[in-house]
Amino acid sequence: MSTPGRHRAPKARKVRLNQRSAIAFAATIALTGAVAVVGHGSTSSHSQSVTATVSEKSKTVHDAQTAVTTNAAKQSLKISSTKAKIASKAGAKDAAKARAHAKAVHAFKVRLHLKAVAAFKARKAAAKAKSRANIRAAANTKASVSTYVSNRSRSTSTVATRSRTITRLRGQVASLKSQLQKPSSIGKQAIAIADNYLGVPYQRGGTSPKGFDCSGYTQYVYSKLGISLPRVASAQAHSAVSIRRSYAKPGDLVFYHSGSGYVYHVGIYAGNGQVWHAPFPGRAVEKVRISRNNVTFGRVSKSAAQNALAIKLAQKTAKLARLIHNK
Repeated sequence: MSTPGRHRAPKARKVRLNQRSAIAFAATIALTGAVAVVGHGSTSSHSQSVTATVSEKSKTVHDAQTAVTTNAAKQSLKISSTKAKIASKAGAKDAAKARAHAKAVHAFKVRLHLKAVAAFKARKAAAKAKSRANIRAAANTKASVSTYVSNRSRSTSTVATRSRTITRLRGQVASLKSQLQKPSSIGKQAIAIADNYLGVPYQRGGTSPKGFDCSGYTQYVYSKLGISLPRVASAQAHSAVSIRRSYAKPGDLVFYHSGSGYVYHVGIYAGNGQVWHAPFPGRAVEKVRISRNNVTFGRVSKSAAQNALAIKLAQKTAKLARLIHNK
């Protein structure tokens, strides 16, 4: 870049030349005047006039020189001021350029930083997404394995349960066939069922394991064998086949009579002089010794027992056939 001084050098040289020319011109005029005066007279009267003229001319030359020097100084000062202004403007431009450059560099660095931060966040988000995907995949795999194991266990359990059910049904079918040949064996089943409800509280009008009254208890036990008994004790006494006490067997019904002969209570004979019954409010199903003499015994009719056994045998046989043929 060119400097302001180099452009201004010719002007400075021109000023110096003008100064020298002015001085030379003034000196030439003074000398010319002095020579002319000397040439017009040689007398002493004119010497003083010549001397005065020369002095005046010298003074004029000196004043001219002073003026030229003053002008030259002013011109030089003006030039220096101009140079300083130019240099100041150049420095201001350079400073502005430097600030603009620094600002551009800072902006570039900021953009790079923001870009790096955005890239880091993107990588972090991608890593989190990948981690979540891996977790979901692992959870799905675990769920699949768990489902497979559960299905396999369920299948194995189903097969085992089916096998046990078939075995149990075969045993029940054989037992029912045997009972059809020996009807009296139904009494033992009645006792086995009656024994399951020990401790169930007495409830007036009750016919379920939540609470029994006396006839509701006997009716419920025989319903489990497929035999339907009337609801109240007196009706059950009329539907049963009356037998002597000495012929009573477990499973027969025991009827309690009032002094007038009315049947007010019923139980299931357990053998050895004991009875299963639901006694009265405040008590529960129990097995006790028969302590009264005003009792009679009755047996569920053979036809009813046979029909119940036949129905149950048909149901069990059909269920067994479905399991064997996997239907």
